[in-house]
Amino acid sequence: MSVNPALQCESLSVAFDSSPVLHELDLAVETGDFVVLLGGNGSGKTTLVRALLGLVPRRDGRVMLLGTPIEQFRDWKRIGYVPQRLALPTSMPATVGEVVLSGRISRAGLLRPYSKVDREAAHEA
Repeated sequence: MSVNPALQCESLSVAFDSSPVLHELDLAVETGDFVVLLGGNGSGKTTLVRALLGLVPRRDGRVMLLGTPIEQFRDWKRIGYVPQRLALPTSMPATVGEVVLSGRISRAGLLRPYSKVDREAAHEA
């Protein structure tokens, strides 16, 4: 194992209200690894990914992204995450190009307009 895995958690625990979902999970993913999460509905796969990204609060444990504690991590353009379900208002239909372009938000910034480079990258994709 390398000194700084791409993703690492130690003793990760997550609970919603008083219901434990993850309990003292240890995981290390090396750069270049390919990981698959398998499990039945409600087994905690989505909760694990969301906890690793800091999107749900941890009850206990530590998460490191690219060698940095998640609380201090700021290089989000290096992280890609596509949620299982994306809640888009049905009154605002989006084109395929707009959805692909939304993947550039971490580079452009949430309230900044997309650059020519962003639009070209989305078109190429």
